[in-house]
Amino acid sequence: MSPSPRKVLLVLAMLAAVPGARAADISGAMTADFLVQCQSSQTACRDFASDMLKALTGAPALASGKTYRGCAPLPLSLPQTGQLLERILSRPQEATGNAAEDIAVAAQAIWPCR
Repeated sequence: MSPSPRKVLLVLAMLAAVPGARAADISGAMTADFLVQCQSSQTACRDFASDMLKALTGAPALASGKTYRGCAPLPLSLPQTGQLLERILSRPQEATGNAAEDIAVAAQAIWPCR
């Protein structure tokens, strides 16, 4: 039995606060699971994406070595979550399979830091 999304998010938030924790170390969530969750519940999808971006804001680097700068408007609204999903789905060649990285890359493309 897999842990509930709330437990996963709690662990993400706690680990993101640990100095030196890498995003690769704080999330085993897969993009495919995230997308299935989004089909089941828009609210859960929005909450997961918002919580993931909050956790990544405190993490020094993604698995690819890129840093997420945290410029997405948080918490995301349902339309903003739709934009995020559209970006992920429209660029499968950019997808890594890791939800943290794919959400961060999409968010950074939509809401770049200025």
